[in-house]
Order: sequence, then C-alpha cells, then structure tokens
Amino acid sequence: MVKFFKEHNEGKVPSLKSLKAERDQLQMQREAQTKTYHYFRDYQKELRTVNANVDSILGKEQEHILNREKSPSRF
Repeated sequence: MVKFFKEHNEGKVPSLKSLKAERDQLQMQREAQTKTYHYFRDYQKELRTVNANVDSILGKEQEHILNREKSPSRF
C-alpha cells in the first residue's frame, strides 16, 4: 500500500489521521447520497402508483390491453 501512495502522491505517504478524516468524510457523503437515492426511488414508486390509478380511472388500462391484442406479436 505504501508503494501505491509513493507512486501516486509524488513519494508522499498521507498520514493515518488524514486518511481517517477522508474516510469519515466519504462515509458521510455516501450516507447522504443513499438517503437521496431512497427518497427519489420511493417518489418514483409513488408516481408510478398514481399514474396507474389515473390510467385505471380513465380506462386507459383497457385501451392498452386492446392494443396489445390487436398488434401482431414480435416473436
């Protein structure tokens, strides 16, 4: 590992304290990004449910089924 740092950091090996600080910062960043991802994933799921409900209310689901039956299969 020391060899890696010497090759990539002009021969300087970072201190253990700076590496731990960087690790902690990266972990906090990862947690924040994970929370954002979960928020948007749940939001997308909710939007898909709303879209399906609206389609169901407007009868679009029946139109999709009829269109599938009329179109020739691809296989």
